[in-house]
Amino acid sequence: MQRGFSLIEVLLALVVMSAGMLGLAFQQLEAAQMGTARQLQSRAVALSNELIESIKANPAGWSGYYKAPGTAFPVEIAACTAATSCTVSELAARELFDWRLKVRRMMPQVTDAQLNSGFYICHDPDPTDVNVCNGDNASSERQQTVIQMTWDSFADGSGAVTTQQFRVVFWP
Repeated sequence: MQRGFSLIEVLLALVVMSAGMLGLAFQQLEAAQMGTARQLQSRAVALSNELIESIKANPAGWSGYYKAPGTAFPVEIAACTAATSCTVSELAARELFDWRLKVRRMMPQVTDAQLNSGFYICHDPDPTDVNVCNGDNASSERQQTVIQMTWDSFADGSGAVTTQQFRVVFWP
C-alpha cells in the first residue's frame, strides 16, 4: 500500500487549480469592465437630466442650448460670468459650456472628436429616423427635443473598446 501523493499527482492538481484561478481572474476583469460601463451609463443619465432641467428652467434661451451633430460646443462667454449681464441665450450658452466641462470631468474618456460629433442637443420630431436635428431649431417653441451623448467603453467584456450612446427624448 502506498501512502501520500506522487509528484505527478501534485503537479496535475496544481495545473487544475491554476486553470481555475485563471478563469476566476478573467471573470473578475470582465465584471470590472462591465461595472465601469454601467457607471458611465449612470453618469450619462445624470448629466443629461441636469441639462434637461437647465433647458426647462430657461426655455426662452433655447438658441443657446442648441448644438447640432458635428459642431463644437460654445466657448465661454466672458460677459456672462456675472449673472447680471446675461441675455437668456447667453445664459443658456454659458450653462452648456459649463455642462461640457462637467462631462469632461465625469467622463474623462470622452474625446474632443466625440464631443463635437457624438453629442448633440436639438429639436427632432422623429428621433428614430436617420435625419437628426430636423426640427425647427431656430424656434424656442415647445418641441420634442433630443440629447445624445457618445463615449468609448469596454461594454461587451471582451476588452475591446466599443462606442456607447445614450439618447434621451423629452418635451421641455
